[in-house]
Amino acid sequence: MLPEIMRITTDLLDPVDHCMLKLVSKAISALTSPAPTLDKTEWIRFNKLYEAKSKGSRILSLACSRCTQHLDAGLFADSQATKKCATPRICLACGIKTGKYSRRTFLMHGEKCFACAGCRKAKKVDQEDETDDVVRMAVSNGGMTGAHVTIGTRGKRWCKRCWMPIKNYQSAFWY
Repeated sequence: MLPEIMRITTDLLDPVDHCMLKLVSKAISALTSPAPTLDKTEWIRFNKLYEAKSKGSRILSLACSRCTQHLDAGLFADSQATKKCATPRICLACGIKTGKYSRRTFLMHGEKCFACAGCRKAKKVDQEDETDDVVRMAVSNGGMTGAHVTIGTRGKRWCKRCWMPIKNYQSAFWY
């Protein structure tokens, strides 16, 4: 097929089909016009089609439906990595930002993990600091010890490394 006819034909395709056609081979990709920019719904539709068509082959990267990035499967919780793209799949970073992982335990590479509110990373459950929900400290207020500061975890979970500065501050002013 002539390159001009190929470009005219691909320009008539919707953006998702255009992107799918560019994945067929390097020769076809070179003949077609550059892929159009996809909006979020088109991008999710493209990834659903891509994963459905590549059932027999191993997919090296997964698509996050929130940040619209292709990421390594290790950056997803196990429940999200095995999920079909037909339902929204979110990566660990987006799940922590949105609060999906703030209170619950999830599996990551087969191990129980939680999302640390400080470093915003998945940590193993044995690295979690056993904190009270609220920590109260007496703070000297111009020489008077009467003002109290309340630091609430707000139900979020913290690793030992992130909670250590708060714990040290707490022990210096504990009443």
